[in-house]
Amino acid sequence: MKINRNEMKKLILFFIILMTNQLLVAQSINVPMGNQSYHFVDRLEIKSGKFAPFHTTHKYYQRGELAQWALSLDTLNELAWSDALDLKYIYNDNNQYLGETPYSSNEHSKYEKTSKPFLKYFLKSPARFYEYAKKDFSVTYDPIISIAGGQESTETAKSGYFHRNYGAQISGEINDRVHFYSNILMNFDRHQPQTRRYREEHLSIPGQGYYKGPYTFAGVDSIYDNISAQGYIDFKVTESINFQFGHGRNFIGNGMRSLLLSDFADNYLYLKMNTKVGIFDYQNLFAEMRQLSTSQTATGELVKKYYAAHHLSLNLSDQLNIGIFESLIINRQNGFELNYLNPIIFYRSVERSLDSPDNAMIGLDFKWNVAKRFQFYGQMVIDELYASRVLSEPGLWTHKFGNQLGIKYIDAFGIDHLDLQFEYNGVRPYTYSHVDSSTSYSHFSQPLAHPLGANFREFIGIVRYQPTPKLILKLQMMQAQTGLDTLGSNWGSDIFASYYTRENSDNVKVGQGVETDIFLLDFQASYMLLHNMYADLKFQYRTQNSEFDGHDYNHTFVSLGFRYNFWSKPAIY
Repeated sequence: MKINRNEMKKLILFFIILMTNQLLVAQSINVPMGNQSYHFVDRLEIKSGKFAPFHTTHKYYQRGELAQWALSLDTLNELAWSDALDLKYIYNDNNQYLGETPYSSNEHSKYEKTSKPFLKYFLKSPARFYEYAKKDFSVTYDPIISIAGGQESTETAKSGYFHRNYGAQISGEINDRVHFYSNILMNFDRHQPQTRRYREEHLSIPGQGYYKGPYTFAGVDSIYDNISAQGYIDFKVTESINFQFGHGRNFIGNGMRSLLLSDFADNYLYLKMNTKVGIFDYQNLFAEMRQLSTSQTATGELVKKYYAAHHLSLNLSDQLNIGIFESLIINRQNGFELNYLNPIIFYRSVERSLDSPDNAMIGLDFKWNVAKRFQFYGQMVIDELYASRVLSEPGLWTHKFGNQLGIKYIDAFGIDHLDLQFEYNGVRPYTYSHVDSSTSYSHFSQPLAHPLGANFREFIGIVRYQPTPKLILKLQMMQAQTGLDTLGSNWGSDIFASYYTRENSDNVKVGQGVETDIFLLDFQASYMLLHNMYADLKFQYRTQNSEFDGHDYNHTFVSLGFRYNFWSKPAIY
């Protein structure tokens, strides 16, 4: 059975209204990716020797669950004084979820007030610029600001670097039953060389949608701007089942990268359900996405496609977690395939029974905390695989899979808050691709998994040191080997190209095509002036050496910046 797009929207709206009328307990809003809490959760899980009650493979975290878990950890004697400061950050960042209403006479002992609110009404607590709370309604408002400037150098020229983002976010709850969140952000950037190359090739800016430019601003040329927005409502149907409907992104995994689902691409419309029973957390995700192509840009038309995925996270012990993943990219000219709405069915079996043209994938992941110092983690994604021929014919193009393996080491060498992370990612050629871009594992010409697409090996090292609660030093290094295409060729790195145009079917190996080495070094020093208000010093060096001179380039840039409630992403590709 198939349903057209308008009917699909009516069905989802009806479903949400039906569920809302049966609410029992509200959940809370998401913690934005990049927030310090994500790193603190890793540390606290490893040091406590016990997983959080929420499954941290599923991101984003939710503020209510995070605050309550932090309160439970505060009684552990083995945590150091510096860990208590990490908990204090979590309390301040999620003060409205500490158990009592902020303005009641029975405030929680961990709820902190500022000594001198700004103009009496603003910054009454460290993390909220403005907050209003009554018995049946509460709302918070926070500005979002990020400004940076500096200089960029390439092999041939020097030029100014410019970045300006500003906007606002609003969140709140109604009747202690429904939570809501919305933000809008206006972006003005002079992109770095690798982003400019990506934009020219794919007509898309990573993590963003439509854009305008180029133009000159304040003497800096090649400025592009766009507007991005996120928003959702969140509620529980029962104590174990939670729904979230909105426009945004999701992430599945424990590493810097995810081979299953990352937040690299632009925002999209989604409906997410999490069912938590005992040691299980089962997540269903349904989304409407789109694909941009050169021919469509002239007419303004987009190919609509749909996404369905489920991931089962299972805590086998207090230290060992495993997960099972399955997803589909669905292209239907006349609507969504209703068979895929079944939340507990194997998509692969449905796809084959329908003889459909959809792109199905499966995956596995794990996380293992050891000796209260280490975390081992990894993923494997399988797009297509002939298991009986892997050993006898390892070079078949149909062996399309990727794997990840990583380790985190906290308080390295006995130094408090010196944390190390090493990660390997490798993906074989033609993985994530399909018959055309409308069914590739992508959204708005941006990969849904790894930024490099496919046909690569990558090694990542991260050193993070926090000598004081306010100063964070972070060094990231990435070394990758990939095989790029020349004009008209398809060696398997471009996931938007049809695999029907592949260059070879046998002797396929990682790095085939134009051999290219990429090295990236990214250093950032951030000082927290006030809660979630930072001054940043940033330095980046990137080099790309290839057999084909047209793929070679080097660049460095240094910048100073200021940000407030803006979460900088790591060096991505």
